[in-house]
Amino acid sequence: MLKVRNSLWLISDTHFGHHNIIAFQQRPANHELIMLSEWIFRIRDDDQVLHLGDVFLGSKGNAARWSAVISRLPGKKYLIMGNHDKRKPSLYERAGFTIVPEFVSHGIAFTHRPVSEGFPGPAGDFHTNIHGHTHSNTFHPDHDGVPDPNITYINVCVEHTELAPVQLGSLFKGGIGKST
Repeated sequence: MLKVRNSLWLISDTHFGHHNIIAFQQRPANHELIMLSEWIFRIRDDDQVLHLGDVFLGSKGNAARWSAVISRLPGKKYLIMGNHDKRKPSLYERAGFTIVPEFVSHGIAFTHRPVSEGFPGPAGDFHTNIHGHTHSNTFHPDHDGVPDPNITYINVCVEHTELAPVQLGSLFKGGIGKST
């Protein structure tokens, strides 16, 4: 069972196998190696990792290969499906993910897309939205909807995290409060 606490690791929009992402987001040519290395360096087997979507892309065979690689990464893996996670859920489950819906915990909405009037997000009261989807791009109202000025947005796409998972508590001064 996923426990939202300061030690929870977050990552989004890895896009393993998506060759055009190098040009689209100015990632280094070896970005997949960096992401895998950072994951292995930071995550222990008993750590929890929440991936906020868009795990891998590419041809069917490519997705199966990436699923096999990701299955070997440490940690108890959870996935909020993103707009590019179009494969059968069983492929992500074979990669070791437990699929979870978008949710609210500790006043934080965990989503793939940033919450807006076009993408209202999960039910519940929240003041912060931790999301992926936008990569290093700015929030585009015509594509993403209009951001809510009362919400603090935190983008954990790998373009914002030096291609590495980040711990939830590190995103807030003093952490998220009492761990559960």
